[in-house]
Amino acid sequence: MYDFLLSQEERGLKAEAGRFAKDDIPSSLIRGMDAEQIRYPLEFLEKAASRKLLGRSEDTRNVEPDAADTEGEDEKVYE
Repeated sequence: MYDFLLSQEERGLKAEAGRFAKDDIPSSLIRGMDAEQIRYPLEFLEKAASRKLLGRSEDTRNVEPDAADTEGEDEKVYE
C-alpha cells in the first residue's frame, strides 16, 4: 500500500518474504503457528535464515557465542 515509501532494498526484502511465504511454507503450518498450536519448527527457521529473513545478514552458524549470548540459553524459546 505504501510501497513508494520503501527503499529498493526494503522492496526487495518484502518481495523475498512474500516468495518465501508462498513457495516454502505450507498454509497449514502458517495457520497452526497463528493459532499458537505449533511453535516455529527448526526447518522453518533454517529456511528463513537461508533466505536472510531473520534480521541478520551475516552467517553466524560457525561463530562461537560469547557469554552474553549464552546467558539463559536453557530458557530460550523460538517464538
